[in-house]
Amino acid sequence: MIAPTFLQILGLSALLLSTSAFPATNSNEIYYLANCSKCDITDDNCPYYRSLMAYYLDASKSENGQLPTATSEATGLLTWEGNTILGSFTGAKDPDFSATIDQDALNSQFYNIVGSGKTESHNFTCYKDSDRLLYRKGPDYCYSIYWCQWVGQG
Repeated sequence: MIAPTFLQILGLSALLLSTSAFPATNSNEIYYLANCSKCDITDDNCPYYRSLMAYYLDASKSENGQLPTATSEATGLLTWEGNTILGSFTGAKDPDFSATIDQDALNSQFYNIVGSGKTESHNFTCYKDSDRLLYRKGPDYCYSIYWCQWVGQG
């Protein structure tokens, strides 16, 4: 076995220090494109009546009905598909998020890539969700139609 030289060890130490000296960007943040109803959508008489974007600083905090870190709410029901929608968020690391969802996204299988999103500092990949209940607040039941997650650098 060949022993590493002092310079190789020094170089490796510098690399380790340079990567750990700067905190990693939170790759756990996630945006949901959601539609809300005033009751459980499994009831046929319970249509969606408005749309919103929900931002979670930590995606794991969006799995069990928790309220989002911030929301950007529309005045009515949006058509996500075939459009670019801009949301503004108070409390998000980047206050503006835009999502572009493919025209035929409603026909995609759950969890397939259906579009993209963007903040000032990151690009996001958007996926088709299963219309699962994201959270309840007051009279609203908000269901995830799509989610957008940062997956890598940029």
